[in-house]
Amino acid sequence: MKNHTYIILIISLLLFSCKTESENYMERGKINLANSVYYFTSNFDSTNCKVYSACDCCSENVVFLNERKFITISYCQGNEGYYKGKYVILDSTLQLNYESSYVLNEYNWDYELDTTGTVKNQYNIKKLKCNEHPKRLDIFYCKENVCLKGGLEDQEFYGVIDTLQVEDLIDRMKKDGIWQNL
Repeated sequence: MKNHTYIILIISLLLFSCKTESENYMERGKINLANSVYYFTSNFDSTNCKVYSACDCCSENVVFLNERKFITISYCQGNEGYYKGKYVILDSTLQLNYESSYVLNEYNWDYELDTTGTVKNQYNIKKLKCNEHPKRLDIFYCKENVCLKGGLEDQEFYGVIDTLQVEDLIDRMKKDGIWQNL
């Protein structure tokens, strides 16, 4: 009888202490997004753990500059919006806290139509105000890759690691005059 009690106790301990690798990974706080770029859009391929974009104005990159700061680059009809903020990982949730201003790299349509060569700027940079706001994303795993998911029930969006490099994006932002305005 004593042996049965010990066996039941050991099995119970094993059952309650065994969790999936991803659950243990999140609980230990080992998720490190620093120096990574995620690509977000509304279509997720769970077989290959990839996202793909099928429309304009429905994709963005989130650039995790370090363990705390990020920049989101939204793309829409030739324009790019640059939003910065700070992020925090809480359990299996990522919270992006956006600041109250952003930079719009607005496409100058006159540049495209100009046949005289008098329109010099292809883009106009504007610093604009917006409301500070948080965005919550769920952290999940797809074949051991850290993925992100957010949005509303009828319009979810997904993020996966991108091949873009943080340094390359920062260099491009500096070259284009974005970085100085953020």
